[in-house]
Amino acid sequence: MRYATNILLMLGLTLVFTMGALIIVLIGADVYKKIVNDMDSNYEKRTPLLYIAAKIRENDRKGQVSIASKEGRQVLVLSQKIEETDYETWIYEYKGELYELLIEKGTHISLKDGISVVKIQELEMERQGRNRLRFESKDQKGESLELTISLRSEGK
Repeated sequence: MRYATNILLMLGLTLVFTMGALIIVLIGADVYKKIVNDMDSNYEKRTPLLYIAAKIRENDRKGQVSIASKEGRQVLVLSQKIEETDYETWIYEYKGELYELLIEKGTHISLKDGISVVKIQELEMERQGRNRLRFESKDQKGESLELTISLRSEGK
């Protein structure tokens, strides 16, 4: 009788331990899944804005940064001169992705001819005053992040 009680007690403790371990693993899996989803969302929202900010800083010269409308879409236009030829880099959202296109100024080309940089749900841009640009990026869940950048060249 005493032997059977000890076995039942050990089996009960083992069952409690196993159930506790299983619950911890399930909770950990949910936490991990949430962390991965949050990281993906942050990547989708931040990467396009960081990319745009880097491109603007790289091309921040007086009169070289503007926002234009091409094919009904807002396009960030970065002008530059390379070996005596004027070029424009267009950065824009097209079919759920951030695109970049480098063309010789005045060339007529379609937005679909650009190169995809990163997935993005939506990108809004506007000029605020003489030297400020505002960008808003949305991820696949519809969550947004905003960037306001001041042009150093236009503030002088």
